[in-house]
Amino acid sequence: MASVVIDSGDEFLKATWFNQSWVLGKVRHGDAVLFSGKPKRRAGRWEMTHPRIQVIDADDLEAHGGLLPKYPLTDGVTMEVMRRVTRDAADRFVEHVEDPIPEAWWDGLVSSVSMRRWPECIVPNRSTITSRRVGG
Repeated sequence: MASVVIDSGDEFLKATWFNQSWVLGKVRHGDAVLFSGKPKRRAGRWEMTHPRIQVIDADDLEAHGGLLPKYPLTDGVTMEVMRRVTRDAADRFVEHVEDPIPEAWWDGLVSSVSMRRWPECIVPNRSTITSRRVGG
């Protein structure tokens, strides 16, 4: 069994791999790493079993944000490629898509189209915006 404890800044998450100790060779203390998998709360702690990992350049950490979209894939297309293509398309064409939320509701905030695709990257406190959008 191999495991690491991840510090997100707010909470900790324990990632565990069974019969895959080679995974530890991919990660060093202090690395910026994206973990994807199904988190579970157990005994008051977050845990993931067999998460996928991707070590990223610390300079790119902010560009990835806190949440990553998950898309259906086809043979030969990885999630990383799909996210990059989708992000590039959103960045390039977002100003051409009509936002269904009236501009007056936004008070200068980002468009709902961008918000749906890359919520944490664009607005760190999206729960405030979400509650405003639903009348909270």
